[in-house]
Amino acid sequence: MRTSRIICAILYLLLLTILVADSNAVAGTNVTRDGERVTIENDRVALTFNLKSGSYDVRDKVHNVVPIKDAFFQAEGQFSKARTETIEWTQQDVNDVFGKGKTVIVTARYRDYADTRWEATLYDDKEFITFTMGIVNDSKRPYTLTTYYPLKSYNVLRGMGVKENFCALNGNSGANRTYAKDTTILLCFNNMMIRCGDLKNPNILVTGGLTYHDFEKFCSFTKLGDSLNLQLWAEDPVGKLIDPGTSYKSDDRFYLCVSNANPFEAMEKYGLAVRAAQDIHLNYYDFPTECLWYATVYAQDPNRRKFNDTKGALEEMDNAIKSGFTKYSRVAIRLVPDAYGPDNQQGWWNDEHWAMWGDKMSADGANYVPPYLSSESWCQEILRKGGLPMTYIQTNQDKHKP
Repeated sequence: MRTSRIICAILYLLLLTILVADSNAVAGTNVTRDGERVTIENDRVALTFNLKSGSYDVRDKVHNVVPIKDAFFQAEGQFSKARTETIEWTQQDVNDVFGKGKTVIVTARYRDYADTRWEATLYDDKEFITFTMGIVNDSKRPYTLTTYYPLKSYNVLRGMGVKENFCALNGNSGANRTYAKDTTILLCFNNMMIRCGDLKNPNILVTGGLTYHDFEKFCSFTKLGDSLNLQLWAEDPVGKLIDPGTSYKSDDRFYLCVSNANPFEAMEKYGLAVRAAQDIHLNYYDFPTECLWYATVYAQDPNRRKFNDTKGALEEMDNAIKSGFTKYSRVAIRLVPDAYGPDNQQGWWNDEHWAMWGDKMSADGANYVPPYLSSESWCQEILRKGGLPMTYIQTNQDKHKP
């Protein structure tokens, strides 16, 4: 009896060891080769590069679909799918802000011309893939890199509901409009999100820039029947000069995520990745701010006076309360004693002068008006009403000094 128990215990330990070893074998990120196909994958996503055709596919393993098919990379006029001398590959381990993972490095070599290097990185516990590219100039001529594409495909989301509930969110910022809409063509800065298919189980793709050092990033797509022509690229009109016998690897990185189920979570995931990749630590606030200068200049009521002053600040605080918005969030009211001229009220920063002058575009008179002729008076009243007072100040207005 004792001998049988010992044997059972040994068999149990052996079985446990085998199970653990098998679990470790599939965990994390793996790179394998099967003939001309090199695959980098974890338990959520897989990228397979075909060394013979110079193209690659991206599979969403969670939903068992292939959103990206027959994609390729390009630098200047050289395509990975074009005639090359050879296509070589290698792999390396990575461990950075996203954790541990692996990188597949593919080099497309061209006869008597600079070679193109493309890198795809996948992490053990992340759904997204990052890309970067570079040039190996083994030719005898200087090479200028102005444009390169880590991803181009005419076969994106094919058969995955492009004609159903399609919506694209562009990644523009600043003076360029940001919008979400159904469109057949889109070109934008930075990044984009695409959603289509069944709204209860949509297909969502997010791609764009991850780090910015030498090049600006762009995205574009065009609907082609039941699929998309998708491009992700970096561009700079001056470019990088790469002398003969030297190499250049861009610090600019790109982001691609095809394993998403919720559009808001998909964009939040991208935003967090950008924050981590660029080591961003913002001292941000959790409330909106109304700028009285903009609100006044672009006001639509012709019968209302220009209200970029202390009295107007209290009026707008009351309007915020009446709207019901303050039930959900704090609100800041920003008074702007600003005229952008070489001699203006921004040069003083005191109540007396802000009660003497104002910007004619946004105030009928001075920025400080009765009964609020001091910063303390209007700020305390805003605080009493539950708001947050702010003032816009420029530190250098003298245009006559170097």
